[in-house]
Amino acid sequence: MKCILHIGTEKTGTTSIQDFLQINNKNLIRQNISSLNRGHYIESNRLLVAAFQEKENNPYFDIHKITEPTSYIKKYKEDFKYNVRTNHQASNIMIISSEHFHSLLTKREEINNLKVFLETIFEEIKIICYFREQSQVQLSRYSTSLRVGHNYDLNKYFSSINNNAHYFNYKVFFSKWHDNFGKNNLIPRIFSKSHFQDEYLLKDFITQCSNEIDFKSLIKDKRSSNSKFNLKQIAALKALNSLTKKNKINLKNKKILNKLIMNQDFGIDSGYLLHPRSSQIYEICNEQNIIFFKEFFGSEENLFKELHINESDAQDRIDIIQKEFEPTFFEYFNLILSKKILDINKHSASKIINNDKIEYKLINYLHHDAGE
Repeated sequence: MKCILHIGTEKTGTTSIQDFLQINNKNLIRQNISSLNRGHYIESNRLLVAAFQEKENNPYFDIHKITEPTSYIKKYKEDFKYNVRTNHQASNIMIISSEHFHSLLTKREEINNLKVFLETIFEEIKIICYFREQSQVQLSRYSTSLRVGHNYDLNKYFSSINNNAHYFNYKVFFSKWHDNFGKNNLIPRIFSKSHFQDEYLLKDFITQCSNEIDFKSLIKDKRSSNSKFNLKQIAALKALNSLTKKNKINLKNKKILNKLIMNQDFGIDSGYLLHPRSSQIYEICNEQNIIFFKEFFGSEENLFKELHINESDAQDRIDIIQKEFEPTFFEYFNLILSKKILDINKHSASKIINNDKIEYKLINYLHHDAGE
């Protein structure tokens, strides 16, 4: 059996790919393709990463309250092998997908240990990895930070990028996989619509896995699994994250409110966040990107397209979030929690939200939280 190991990178549509594999599980099995994706812990790709990440740098076990990680990992590996050999033996190809291979396996020894383990199960292993221009990765990561509860100052967040880091230096990162699996087993792809087959990520990915898959028979979901936030959504999430840290909103209701904010745009589109230093980031990474593309794509130039962002406009959007929208949302949410607001429609946040139904839901959840 061949293993297709999709290792990211982060912020390159990995969730969309995993959702696609999940909803097409039965359709792919009919074509002798299996996927280890979400679900029961035996098939947890995140745990597969954790099993080969150095324990002293591994928060997974603390988060999941695993007190004996060594014995837990040993059992997991045994279960993993048994699961593949018992439940997927009829398949010709197995797809394993996790962006955490990119971000968390940072040492050659960790990657080698993963390789040795996989070689006890699979006859052939191919590595698929998508690469995205670094400033856009950094920009997309900000949305993820909001989802998990951070409230970084935008100007500080975008002030620098460490080009020597494993995460952003693709030459450093991918060379570790090259040294372990060999160049012939690497399938590097550029995360850009113009580089996708038929300009469609999911078709591009599944075709890289096998050119014999009947893509027309598969279910396509055009919705983005991780849509970017507009300026109002960013401001509202920042305000909620601040209040949560002050212990004014419990985590259960915080999740409900986050989902409510993420699933609607507060009426009129307020525009989107732009990277205020995209040109500088492009230049900082340019030299290493040229080396990377020469070694892994056979190109003499940087294949990432430089984005020409109006930096003044980008900074204006940051100022709107942090100086106008965020303080307004913070005051609005705080007043509701304190039950001191008398006429909600007179508050300036009502004009920002511009949606009575959504506003009612926000008030309802926040009042409920304040009453607990």
